[in-house]
Amino acid sequence: MKKLSTLLIFVLFALVADAQYYYLPYLTANQNPGNVNQDVEQPGTTGYTNIAATNASPAWSTTVFLPGDFTFLFNGNAVTEFKVSTSGVLTFTTSAVTPPTATNAALPSASIPNNSIMVWGLAGSGANDVIRTKMFGDYPNRQQWIQFASYSAPGSAGSNWSYWGIVLEETTNNIYIVDQRTYLTPLTLTLGIQINGSTAYTVTGAPNTPSLVTNGGNADTYEDNIYYKFIPGIQPTNDAELSALTFSNFGGAGANVDITGTVLNVGTAPITSLTVKYLANGLIKSNIITGLNITTNATYDFTHNVPFTIPAPGTWPVKVWVETTGDANQANDTLTQTISALAFQPTKRIVFEEGTGTWCQWCPRGAVFMDSIHNAYPTTALTIAVHNGDPMTVDAYDAGMASLIAGYPSGLVDRKGGEADPSEFFDRYNASINGFTPCDVDVDATWNATSNSYDIAVSSKMATDLIGDYRFNVVVTEDGVRGTGATWNQANAYSGGANGAMGGYESKPNPVPAAAMVYDHVGRDILGGFDGAFGSLPETLLVNTTHTYAASYQLKAGENKDKMVIIAWVSSAATGEILNANYKSFNISGVSTQTAKSFALSTFPNPSNGTTNFEVKMPFLTSDITLEIFDLMGRKVYATEDGTVNGGSKFFTWNADASIANGIYQAVIKVGAESVAAKVVLTR
Repeated sequence: MKKLSTLLIFVLFALVADAQYYYLPYLTANQNPGNVNQDVEQPGTTGYTNIAATNASPAWSTTVFLPGDFTFLFNGNAVTEFKVSTSGVLTFTTSAVTPPTATNAALPSASIPNNSIMVWGLAGSGANDVIRTKMFGDYPNRQQWIQFASYSAPGSAGSNWSYWGIVLEETTNNIYIVDQRTYLTPLTLTLGIQINGSTAYTVTGAPNTPSLVTNGGNADTYEDNIYYKFIPGIQPTNDAELSALTFSNFGGAGANVDITGTVLNVGTAPITSLTVKYLANGLIKSNIITGLNITTNATYDFTHNVPFTIPAPGTWPVKVWVETTGDANQANDTLTQTISALAFQPTKRIVFEEGTGTWCQWCPRGAVFMDSIHNAYPTTALTIAVHNGDPMTVDAYDAGMASLIAGYPSGLVDRKGGEADPSEFFDRYNASINGFTPCDVDVDATWNATSNSYDIAVSSKMATDLIGDYRFNVVVTEDGVRGTGATWNQANAYSGGANGAMGGYESKPNPVPAAAMVYDHVGRDILGGFDGAFGSLPETLLVNTTHTYAASYQLKAGENKDKMVIIAWVSSAATGEILNANYKSFNISGVSTQTAKSFALSTFPNPSNGTTNFEVKMPFLTSDITLEIFDLMGRKVYATEDGTVNGGSKFFTWNADASIANGIYQAVIKVGAESVAAKVVLTR
């Protein structure tokens, strides 16, 4: 019995000795901890239990009891219950009486009860504010989530909100503070843990740590989340963690994929060198990287010096790991990601949605860059102006857009990567247009004069297998829109040129009168709702299968059927990302298309003022390709150097110089053994 007592004393001492924490920031996580919680973040998600509602003054929630089989140690001691204040503090000291005020401070603080975790500095006083809890995962790796939903900053008013989570993880006893989504809420928070009045652990920047997920939240999903991980124990000296893999999940057979990722220094000593290895197709490739100085809690983005060449269509798991000298924890060194090799390479098209309004004095910038990207890439840059607070507003579209952008003008590009200023559209286009996409999209529409509507048929062919909630959507836009009255005047901060040149708006008055304004790319309706048509695609999508979707659009009074453009896409409901898109234009002046057996050629604009673009779309083969241009006498006036096309689209641009006279020319595209001729008209 004496020996058992001695052992018990030793165990208790060990728990007390380990009763300390260190934290790691996962500021590029783009997921929730362990990716266990994949719920959307809006209130009303099923399975949650509300434990505190809105309150004008800080107040404690009811006491919440953890499930009997959920074992969690805080500071080395088992806890079974907690309560939460509407000011952002969770405490295991459920006897505490006075809730902390919403005005946060540095830790340790006498305002905070012992044994507390906090997102201190929130205010739960809005009409929709709620604290709720839910269990995620499977034993013995479950997570108890406590979410502050639709919260705000003390004293803030208007349409703003913030979502945060505190997570308790069994077995590891890790604590996570999750930054989920924030919109127009100026937060200065104290993020951390307080053991007692003399011991606390806080995130860098406390008590003025802001939210970093400020774009509204990427369609209410976890895909843009970041978090802070509090770990019981002493931080090791040497520990490298492979925290993320960042290479594409898709690629064409024969394509090279750069193996990229992020390493987090979990140790206290700087990492000066590391080895990155990956296993794919039975082969291990090793890359030794030296000359580094990755300090504690800092990250390093790597690109392996040997890309993975996709051998053939199918799925190819890629196992990646990092090695460092004296690594104290090898369990966090390895991640695996699967690359799906495409059976064919779909033509990528990119959707630009721009939030705008006639009341918005800076929105001429949006109009200029929307016109510019559309004119430069009329078949692959699909543009939609989503109006707010003016006569062209579509309420459902405007509300969805407003939840993802922080101001006007601002845009979304395929609804990924966060919001973008319109001046960034070209950079976003260039970064995405040559990427891979898992499906092709086609759209057709016919005019029904009897019903004054367009009957729309959308189809998508899968280039690989997909499983999940994917959806069709259709947006109808109109060009050349005009109106009368003051609400159609365009506010113009660029008038007079004091704010720089902006596509001619510097020469126009402020506001630009309605009579002088023509609005293009105007979103007239979003037929599948902002998040897409639920159930429009099956959960399992198999390679080389084609799926269809039908919709109709009845014109409203004043809309011109000859100025409409119908844009269709496939998107992920989980992330909001638009995977691929296509369009049908009834305003087709300047675009002509010719086809051969294995490819299609589009020319635009045509007639041309001297710059003519050619797009060759070829879905399957790799072939040699040339472009030659002849005058009516058969003389060659232009030729490209020989090139190749490997499925998808290839673009050429002919800039006819001053020596080329106006008139009719013949452009000949030759792909492999096939050729197509197209008439090009120069009218400068």
